[in-house]
Amino acid sequence: MSDAMYTAGTGAMVQQMRLDLLANNLANVNSPGYKADKALFRSYLTTAEGEAPSMGVANHHVRFDGSRIDFSAGPVQASDNPLDLAVEGQGFFSVQTPDGVRYTRAGNFTRSSDGVLVTQDGHPVLGDGGEIRLGNGSVNVDAQGNVSVSGAAVGRLAVVDFPEPGSLEKAGNTLFAPVGDAAGESLGERAAVRQGFIEMANINPVLAMTEMVEVLRAYEAYQKMIRTISEIDTKSINDVGRPV
Repeated sequence: MSDAMYTAGTGAMVQQMRLDLLANNLANVNSPGYKADKALFRSYLTTAEGEAPSMGVANHHVRFDGSRIDFSAGPVQASDNPLDLAVEGQGFFSVQTPDGVRYTRAGNFTRSSDGVLVTQDGHPVLGDGGEIRLGNGSVNVDAQGNVSVSGAAVGRLAVVDFPEPGSLEKAGNTLFAPVGDAAGESLGERAAVRQGFIEMANINPVLAMTEMVEVLRAYEAYQKMIRTISEIDTKSINDVGRPV
């Protein structure tokens, strides 16, 4: 494969991977608490041996270098459901799952058949003392995350933050898991809980669609480049040995 063909091919592959991330983001535009993935790329130079050159001509290549999670806050919508909660500022709700404690910004909670505050998947939402049992009374949650049922205190939501970048990774269903030995810290008075509100996905559909069109056009340009290079190579091969 020629150097030009390889460069064009890697460019097309990068756009394909970028498109996959955009499509997944758009598919979750209505998922409460969803955080968008942003593609990362790396441009580098190589010699024919694949090493960075110290001098001379080199090939320009681009490769997909993974993705990062955009933890910026999504828009908050009023629901008037007393079990819908949103974190205002930094921080995550703590959730007990079969795989251990996980963290989420999706606060569209519900009450289980035995009166426990749970996620839509049935995972208990944790308070400072473990599960939060609501019973059957009316629920009130103040800005500090203190939960009371029919006027009686039943617990305080365990809202924590991970200030170090890269401390969390996606664990499915808008849940996040700590990476390695990363540990969250209690927010105390530094975060507010809003009852009757839901944080939606931090995705602007219009901007995402615009970016998708840009990616498709770039992909088509690389395809055209590959076809042109192929035609030039074919013509060059056919011209070899032809009488001048």
